[in-house]
Amino acid sequence: MIVSLVPGESQASTEYVHDGFKILDGGEMALEIIGYDSDGGDIIIPDEVDGKVVTSIRYDAFFSCQSITSITIPSSVTLIDDFAFITVSPSNQSPSWAATPP
Repeated sequence: MIVSLVPGESQASTEYVHDGFKILDGGEMALEIIGYDSDGGDIIIPDEVDGKVVTSIRYDAFFSCQSITSITIPSSVTLIDDFAFITVSPSNQSPSWAATPP
């Protein structure tokens, strides 16, 4: 677990891993996916972790995850940073993308 202070914030932020997802908990009720470190395949981003809602996916969160074949994003995610999924693509096919409508 990493605890750090985010500039301009008065609360400590905590980073941890949950089911392969690297999570940033800024102390509020919202979480941010900041990385992924697990086997690929069909990925389902959780809508909540430990009672807190996953609301965003950070820049480079899935950087170079070549073994992902599909990604399902819940409607709780309202912000996906540019390049969050940069270079996500198996060598022999394009991944399928699914979003849960609000």
